[in-house]
Amino acid sequence: MAENAEVEKHWRTIACQAAPPGWRLLSVFNGRRNVAPIAAWLVQERHNFTFTDEPGSEVLVSPTSDFEAKVGPDTRVIPGVCAEGWGWEVKAIDVEGDEETWKVLGPDEAAPTNEEWEAEIARRRAGI
Repeated sequence: MAENAEVEKHWRTIACQAAPPGWRLLSVFNGRRNVAPIAAWLVQERHNFTFTDEPGSEVLVSPTSDFEAKVGPDTRVIPGVCAEGWGWEVKAIDVEGDEETWKVLGPDEAAPTNEEWEAEIARRRAGI
């Protein structure tokens, strides 16, 4: 590994399954409400990569122990949303690390009331 190389964990999508109709992602951005249909469920693995400032320098780090090699990477399933600003590609939404995401609703779950939306917007403005 180069002297100036850094190690970071990145989630990498390894599988994609179309989401059934009715799944929605609710988010708040600059006090505005947004409801987006979930296009797909993405299966992701978290891997360590080394990289430098050089373009194309990202390299997958090999497991550091036999245990790590046997257990394999962490995995998660997260929603994917299509948006015009992303060229209509399915973009992974990190529901635990994205400060704009509020909640995911299933097909049978009722949409939040205006009061619930306003309470969530106020909570975010207050920094709670």
